[in-house]
Amino acid sequence: MDKDNIVWEIPVHRSLIKPLYWMGVPRGVLIGEILVAILGGVFARSIFVPLLMVGVHFLFRHLGEKDSMFMDVFLRYVRHNKFYG
Repeated sequence: MDKDNIVWEIPVHRSLIKPLYWMGVPRGVLIGEILVAILGGVFARSIFVPLLMVGVHFLFRHLGEKDSMFMDVFLRYVRHNKFYG
């Protein structure tokens, strides 16, 4: 048997390469949306903030379908905006 032609296969679990989404958005984003909606609704005493967060959720969901790394790219942009801007 020729050692150069040996093919090694290692099974990789799907969770290692696929991002963890809850309701179509990354887990941390969904928790942040819920937190902002609850706190905004309580402190602003308005139904407008939770309704706005529902709209933001569907925007993030649409962006997540197009690019699964959208939030990482956005956070990196915000972090390095002063350097590049």
